[in-house]
Amino acid sequence: MNRTTKTQFPILQEGALKEELWEWSDIEALAKTGRLSPNSLIFFADEDVWKKVSDTDLAACLEPAKTAPTGDDKPLVEDRDYEREYEDVLSEIRARPDDLNTIRHAAEVALAIGNTKAARDHYQRGLEIKPYHPRVVQEAKRNLPRSLWKTLRFLEKPPHIWEDPVRLATYPISRGPLYMLIPALVLWGLSWTVWTAVPAVTMLVLWAMEVVRVASRGDRRPPLWNGLLSDPMGTVVRPLLAAVGAVAELCLPFLMIAAVFVFFGQSGDTGLITVIRKSPIISVVMFTAGLFYIPAVLMLASAHSARVRDVLNPKYVVTAVRIMEGEYITSLVFVLLLLGVAWGLGTLVGLIPFAARLFYAAATTYVVLSSGLVLGRLHSRFKERLDQLKRGGSSDA
Repeated sequence: MNRTTKTQFPILQEGALKEELWEWSDIEALAKTGRLSPNSLIFFADEDVWKKVSDTDLAACLEPAKTAPTGDDKPLVEDRDYEREYEDVLSEIRARPDDLNTIRHAAEVALAIGNTKAARDHYQRGLEIKPYHPRVVQEAKRNLPRSLWKTLRFLEKPPHIWEDPVRLATYPISRGPLYMLIPALVLWGLSWTVWTAVPAVTMLVLWAMEVVRVASRGDRRPPLWNGLLSDPMGTVVRPLLAAVGAVAELCLPFLMIAAVFVFFGQSGDTGLITVIRKSPIISVVMFTAGLFYIPAVLMLASAHSARVRDVLNPKYVVTAVRIMEGEYITSLVFVLLLLGVAWGLGTLVGLIPFAARLFYAAATTYVVLSSGLVLGRLHSRFKERLDQLKRGGSSDA
């Protein structure tokens, strides 16, 4: 950073509660006149770090005789009645409970009177109002002991998987080629009839949800199904019930519409599935709804604490999607791109006899693993807010 420009630096004077913004030339003048103590803090945005004055280039400007104000210099920090100020700021919070600046001020004054626990609670309230707010996070880490700020919720959002494209690309083979090859061969063997396709789809759904689960908790490699025997209810039964129930409740309105068409003679077919398949409007709307709804259900149902009644509640699922907003849409676009690439390559491979089916089996395992990683990381980024939603808290917290 060029310190000769008009860039302003946040300064926290030793003993002060409020930050001040100064240009670098003025900061040097403060140091040379003894009005800036060695323990005062300066924030360097380019390094994203607070440093003591004594640890910066300003150390050469500091002289022992000038470390305290002398003569007619105005003291940097005046004596204040912090107890009275804290009562006043608490009254302001009661009047404006969602004012972030007032809450930050309350945390600063609480620290000044030595009430670290109250300061921690104020920072937590600020993060609940504005999750991951950079200023609140910065002040909490600077002012609280590590043991306390590590307990704060909404403090640090896990990085998105897009920040590590190499890991995203290599994740499916991170346990070796056999991890993909064996399931691909199983899928290939189950893909020859409609009846064998049912267990194949079931396997893929459960596998995808298990990938989401382990990716959400931070595992760097795909799952080994260790919980299959130790926790079959949480690993198989509950996720499967949630997935089947979600598909059923998604299909039900469209089946009812098709039944109405058949009842009133608006369709020459009597089969409800046939009516849906032959109606471009119904089939497109149903596909679009499923595209937006089913991935969210699979992601929410993969959590260890997931309850089937929550996952089958459309209001809960839609609210969760609204919380994730653009990141959820981006993840869906990524999944669609993977499917598009797989389909395009499969069309080319299809020119080779018997190769297309095997390619699609291998591509499906890759898509399932990569998509599971993306959705799992997405869930981890919003886990605290989704947990709060499940407990009945504000969805906007």
